[in-house]
Amino acid sequence: MYKLFLLSVLYYLSYTIQAQDILYRFDGSFEKCKVLSLDHSKIYYKKIANMQGPAYSGNLENFAFAFFETGYYVTFPHVNTNGVNFKGYIPKPYDIIITANGEVFAANINSVENSMVRYKMIQNVEGPTYTKTFQNLTALIYSSGKHALIKSPKDAYEILKLARHKINALEGSAVVDVMSNDVKMVNTSNRSTDSSIRNHGNNSDINFNEFKEKSLSKINDFSTYLGIIASRQTDPAAANNAIDLAISLFVNEESMVEVSSAKRKEVISHPIRVYLGRLKLLKYDKIEITWADINYVSDFRLSDDGNYYGTVSLKQTFKGFIDGEEVYSDITEKQIEVVLKGFEKEVGGKATKLWDVLLSDIGVMNTRS
Repeated sequence: MYKLFLLSVLYYLSYTIQAQDILYRFDGSFEKCKVLSLDHSKIYYKKIANMQGPAYSGNLENFAFAFFETGYYVTFPHVNTNGVNFKGYIPKPYDIIITANGEVFAANINSVENSMVRYKMIQNVEGPTYTKTFQNLTALIYSSGKHALIKSPKDAYEILKLARHKINALEGSAVVDVMSNDVKMVNTSNRSTDSSIRNHGNNSDINFNEFKEKSLSKINDFSTYLGIIASRQTDPAAANNAIDLAISLFVNEESMVEVSSAKRKEVISHPIRVYLGRLKLLKYDKIEITWADINYVSDFRLSDDGNYYGTVSLKQTFKGFIDGEEVYSDITEKQIEVVLKGFEKEVGGKATKLWDVLLSDIGVMNTRS
């Protein structure tokens, strides 16, 4: 563990790069350069140390990924060059944090010191300051275009490949996207205070609103994974990795997902892993899955098992394409059960009760063309 931690520090110190183009290799070496162009098999560049010198070219398979001076990055060797706009990309007015398990979120990074990142969430810059250790991070991308690679290129590769889709969604440019103005909380102020206290039991220290927001974030993550899994452009290894990451958002693999179609009345249920595996095998060239109108329709309620349960409703629009033409579409109203689950973890030598929110069963309420 200490060796991994030390390597994280070393990579951060080595790869905290000012805003410039960087080509990373799997062996940990890199080229500081100016990328001139990029096609489906090669990349063309000049070395920063000799900008007046010759232009170089390299096979994409010889590199892991490239970060550009704008903060945009691509992973190799399979690149859809039609979708790469590294010259026209405009940095966003916030920093991006990519965690060790592939989570992506927008933040204002306050400081990086003692192998610790301190930041505020972009949705609440006046709110609390959060921290993450290097062991829990893959990369930082600053609004200036500067980036810091914390894991080695080899270890970061698959995480960055999946994170690319999530960053696209965060920036509003992905096919699978949950727009921020569609995510809203139902006003539950008409519920009595006594009922709220009774449902929450003795856990008055739980910030239920924080976990509501976290559950919506996990639903957003799940929608992003669906797009990755269903895309024909996703290679099989990355699709399988996305399936595992999607399942990690759920309470367990026994969580059930109901599936419907505008062409039949029957609703079919599948365990989450079976559902995702079938999604990967759909016979469309392209699939668009868009989620909108996400609402909390019930407050967290305490169950006999000691966990808290809530319900989220949403509308899913599904479109399937063959040869560029839409051949099927439907709109489905769904409900997702979310679970606030308690667990014990040793902190400072003492057992401490912690909480995490996870997704559970997904039900179909109504489907129409």
